[in-house]
Amino acid sequence: MKYGIGFLLLIGLASCGDAVGPETPLELRIEAFPRTVTPGDSVTFIAFAYNPTNGTIELDSGCGRSLDVSVKTPDGNRISVYEEMLGGGIPTCPHMWYHEADPGELIELEFSWGAPSKVGKYKAATVTRCRDDSCPESKAIAITVR
Repeated sequence: MKYGIGFLLLIGLASCGDAVGPETPLELRIEAFPRTVTPGDSVTFIAFAYNPTNGTIELDSGCGRSLDVSVKTPDGNRISVYEEMLGGGIPTCPHMWYHEADPGELIELEFSWGAPSKVGKYKAATVTRCRDDSCPESKAIAITVR
C-alpha cells in the first residue's frame, strides 16, 4: 500500500509540470486596452489562440493557463503577466477547456497587468506556456507608460 500511494503521488507531480508547447501551429494574437497608461494603471490583455487545423491541439500539461502574455520592458527584460497575476502562487492542475483547442476553436483568455513605475514603450505578445524558450508567440503590440 505504501508503494501504491508513493507511485500515485509521483504520477500526480509529473502530470503537473511545466506546460508543453503545441504540437501544431496555432494562430496567436493579442489585444490590449488601454494602450497608453500612467504608472499604476491597469491594462487588460486578451490572449487569443485559434486552431486552423482539422485536428485537436493539446496545448499543455494542464497546470494553470495554457496561454500567457509576455511583456518586453524598455530595457529588454521579459515579464510573464500570468506569473505576476499568481503573485508567487502555484497554479492548480486540473485539465481545463483551454488546455486543448478543437478544430476551428478560438481560445480567449483575459489577463490584467499593473503598469510599472518606469515610463517607456513596452511590447506585449500572446505566448503559449511551454518548457523551453521556443514557445510560439504572436506579433507584439506596443503599450506606452507615461
